[in-house]
Amino acid sequence: MQDFISIKTDINGTIPSVTVKQFDTNSRFLHLTLSDGDLPEDYNKIFEMSGCAARLLVSLGHDRYEYVDGEIADAEGGIVTFLLPGSVTQRAGIYLCEIRITEPVGGALISTKPFTLKVEDSIQADDAIEATPQLSALENALRTVGSLNSRMNALTAMADSGELPAGTVDAGVIE
Repeated sequence: MQDFISIKTDINGTIPSVTVKQFDTNSRFLHLTLSDGDLPEDYNKIFEMSGCAARLLVSLGHDRYEYVDGEIADAEGGIVTFLLPGSVTQRAGIYLCEIRITEPVGGALISTKPFTLKVEDSIQADDAIEATPQLSALENALRTVGSLNSRMNALTAMADSGELPAGTVDAGVIE
């Protein structure tokens, strides 16, 4: 299942802050519907992206950036989708982002105002043991084996010392 963070915004306006959870792969798709409020009233106002390329720029700080190419999902409808990079969603923090649209002819560039991507801490620790029904069953089985092993060792010690009661050993099987 793929969940999308859907945002409808004006290319010249402010994109609201986007919040995702660390390690959550179901909230990593940013789905934008862009309009153009600068167009006259009698126009459709949809930001036309036919033949354009879209790119998400994520600042990692210290003059380091992550670039993510977008998929123009509906050029005439102004819809673009970005898969948020795992390198960013792995680390909790606040990242400054912007979206850049490049036109096919002449390469004219328009970019959104910067917006924030907040990656919230996950309570999941990947190196921690997770409690599952299988883990509980394994723990119970190990306890049973440990108990049987202790009993077997005690009976073996008794047999070696001659302390076993008569009839306890039959055909080499300890009962």
